[in-house]
Amino acid sequence: MKKNRILIVGGSSYIGSNLATVLGQDNTVIGTFNSNHSNIKKNHAIHVGLTEADPFKLFKNEKPFDAVIWAAQSKE
Repeated sequence: MKKNRILIVGGSSYIGSNLATVLGQDNTVIGTFNSNHSNIKKNHAIHVGLTEADPFKLFKNEKPFDAVIWAAQSKE
């Protein structure tokens, strides 16, 4: 069976990290974080500052993702 590539924006959040744990069993999961990556496996954690002008520029030359899940939360 093909492993899907899944991006979880906010992968270090409570919901994002739990999704990464479950989905990571059968898929390749990449999680983004802003300041805390302790809830994501180090080799699958990528720093993304969502307030930057082009926060996803790191992914422009990457193989496309099969799914993107938005689990980021505001600190406000």
